[in-house]
Amino acid sequence: MGIQTNLILAFSNLVQTAVARSSSHLDPDGSVLLAIHAHAGAPIRDIASMMQLSHSGAVRVIDRLQGSGLVERRQGADKRNVALVLTPAGRDQAEAILALQETAIATRLEMLSQQDLSHLENTLERILEGAAEDRLEAWRLCRHCNHAICENARCPVGGHIA
Repeated sequence: MGIQTNLILAFSNLVQTAVARSSSHLDPDGSVLLAIHAHAGAPIRDIASMMQLSHSGAVRVIDRLQGSGLVERRQGADKRNVALVLTPAGRDQAEAILALQETAIATRLEMLSQQDLSHLENTLERILEGAAEDRLEAWRLCRHCNHAICENARCPVGGHIA
């Protein structure tokens, strides 16, 4: 299992480095920014749960992001909830983070043939299928995903969750 662990850690480091490079003034808040990008309109409690933060910790991060002009609080589904959405600057920042992540990962995979990439993608989809048992766990696993890719396809992580 050593090689699998090393692979996972290597790609995790690539993603973390991309977030840090593209959002040095936000780090470590860039991950929360991506979570809001993926789940616009989610209440703070869902973002807190997804990011494994306390509610007060999430509020502090949201305050910083709002102070930087990247996030807005809006009226939620009911009067007790606040919906979080990105400003245009926040969306640009999140998309820059995603682009850097994708570039970093593509650079590591460029030595693979198209056939190898296809095989790897199929294998990873099988591994990820059913990895989440509920919506928030799926959100947590996919917090750095480019969700635009899954819009027209079934997500292997959370596609089975109602």
